[in-house]
Amino acid sequence: MFGLTITVHDHGVADQIEKETDKMIGEFLRVVINVYQKMFEGSRSGRIVQQGRFDRRSRIGGVRPQGKGQRIHRPSRPGEPLARDTGKTQRSYSVQRLKSGVYRIRFGGGVRYWEIRDDGKARPTILPALEKAAEIYFG
Repeated sequence: MFGLTITVHDHGVADQIEKETDKMIGEFLRVVINVYQKMFEGSRSGRIVQQGRFDRRSRIGGVRPQGKGQRIHRPSRPGEPLARDTGKTQRSYSVQRLKSGVYRIRFGGGVRYWEIRDDGKARPTILPALEKAAEIYFG
């Protein structure tokens, strides 16, 4: 964690700094969320996994059968960002303003389970999204 403490004795200037800081943090967090959601897009290189009871050969290139458990998923390989399956992880985040200049962003849907693993199966998604968002926002 890192922080910065600034003391301004003129309340008018302090209020303006507070507004600008909150605006900047809000804009940066929007960039983080956009990049995070885009991390799930694109193809992955994992092997195809059949889930449900149907012929896999008839499914590839066709329409996904409807119904619970009847689908094929191509997961990501270790080192790649998570692959999108249902979209739940991609949509599972929250941003909360705790006080002026202090925000909390949380990611759910099991993404933290895959983010940092010591068994060689990590699929980093959050940290690369933060790094790319910082490049985009701060140049």
